[in-house]
Amino acid sequence: MGLPLFKDAITHSRQSERSSTTRTTYSSSVSSGSRHSFSVMTKKTFGTMSGHKKLSSFHFIFPHDDDTTVKNISGIYDDVLEFSRPGVYSESVTRAAWTLLMPQIESHKTYHLTQALAKMPFAEMQTFLHTLTDKCITDVENLYDSLQEKGKSTTLSSSSKAVVALIPVLKFVTQIATQSDLACLTVLEAGILDILLRIYVIFPALSSTLPEDFGRKSALMDACQLTVVVLCRLLEKPQTVYNHPVCILWTDRDSKRPDNPLQNRCGAWRRAPRSCALRRLVVIYTGSLWKSNSDIIGGLEACMDIIEFTNSEHYDSDTVDMAFLTLLKQIVLCGATQHLLNVLAEGSREDTVRVFSGINRLWLEIIARQVSSDRVASIAEDMEWAITPADYVCLPKPLVITHQTFKYYDVTKRNLLHKIKEVDIALYRIIWFATQAAKQNTTVRLGMLDAGALVLVLTAFASHDFKLAGLVSMPEQGQGGQGKGAATRDGEGTVAKASSLLPISVYAMNAGASTLLVSMRYATFRESWGEKRFNVRLSLCSSLVGNLLGGDGDEGGSRETRSLFKEIVGL
Repeated sequence: MGLPLFKDAITHSRQSERSSTTRTTYSSSVSSGSRHSFSVMTKKTFGTMSGHKKLSSFHFIFPHDDDTTVKNISGIYDDVLEFSRPGVYSESVTRAAWTLLMPQIESHKTYHLTQALAKMPFAEMQTFLHTLTDKCITDVENLYDSLQEKGKSTTLSSSSKAVVALIPVLKFVTQIATQSDLACLTVLEAGILDILLRIYVIFPALSSTLPEDFGRKSALMDACQLTVVVLCRLLEKPQTVYNHPVCILWTDRDSKRPDNPLQNRCGAWRRAPRSCALRRLVVIYTGSLWKSNSDIIGGLEACMDIIEFTNSEHYDSDTVDMAFLTLLKQIVLCGATQHLLNVLAEGSREDTVRVFSGINRLWLEIIARQVSSDRVASIAEDMEWAITPADYVCLPKPLVITHQTFKYYDVTKRNLLHKIKEVDIALYRIIWFATQAAKQNTTVRLGMLDAGALVLVLTAFASHDFKLAGLVSMPEQGQGGQGKGAATRDGEGTVAKASSLLPISVYAMNAGASTLLVSMRYATFRESWGEKRFNVRLSLCSSLVGNLLGGDGDEGGSRETRSLFKEIVGL
């Protein structure tokens, strides 16, 4: 009878003890936290004045030689490193400290800095190295972004101060890694491989036309390679380096094919920071990789990456949308598509479905804009309105990006649509590309049919008399309460809505084909295009349909679809 009471007493005693301990611990932690916050605030407040004063007194010392005779040089470095710690002092003080350190590192005279770092706890050294390398590559990225925003240039000078600074910084970090095994691990944990990946992403944007630019770009490449070689030589398990995305993605530039197949690049990008994928797309979109088929390995890698970035299961909506926009630009403006065809031929059926679903959607949007533009122009002409084309054309004018309006995808899409002024040429190119893709192999051909690539035939004859009803205004899955999707691995955004990747509806496409077939029987419809223009469109579409549907014994497409489209083109 007394045992339960005794047990209850023990339980109550333990609960009271835990409660008392919790109160004491909470009180202690609050007190400790308050002291820490007060300490940080004190450093930021009082350290700003004393920090600026002390650092300004060091200006005449930096940069200096390794054999400098300055008194108490060790103590000076201790002070400068203290003030360089991020978040401890005000930004102005931290910036002033780095203003002293950067020229010293760039001078390659780093003996005293290395000695000062050796005295620091490895956690603080790791923070310093991460801050240093991140600051340098961020400066390069910001410089490139500013050029893009102003619309000034698609390349970044390899001789710019921010780019040149990367070389001595990488050499300095490599030197630190050679000090000891623990120092090497510290360099690795400071994220140096992620920094190299960010350099790889921005690297194609660096100019190499001038001799001095070519030399500095080559020197940067050498510094990156040296960093990898040193880390692999010093680490007990070099697989940590070899398996990092940068070592898989940054391939041998002298070979005619990438060292790693498509699957390896896909896996590497999926393990890389999400921001790297989007920046990679921006560099490809604005760079020279699309202008010709001469850079074999660069073109192949670019096409591999873009097709990978269309996968909404692994990338956020901004990245997926930008990937499709890049594909469309490549096809309708640049015309150099052999690398893209080669990559599609080696890909899966699902890849082809995804790629053509996105391309079809974008192209339908462009055609819808053009039809609307032509309709307004026709009305204006009939009513003899005294307006200029600029008053009624729906295609947007180029927009210069500013910090206030910067939505990179929206602005880039707007400018691309403006560039596609001659829709006929763009149409011929996209139909030609689809025809060549259908010739690659059965896997690609069936994937294109699954995606609804036959809709390109309908867009060839779209006008204010044939408006592609049900195709250009299809309701998007996700409307009516369905969200954008789950967060990505890093939580940096959401995955793209499935609606942008859905294949064209067979029912909507067949309905459009039936309407077009009836319209083409009327002479007025054919004459509205002009004989030559109509025949060119019909010839291109005939080749596309023939290659997509194949012979009567080939699979792909329903019987109704095959019959409708073959009758349209006269097969």
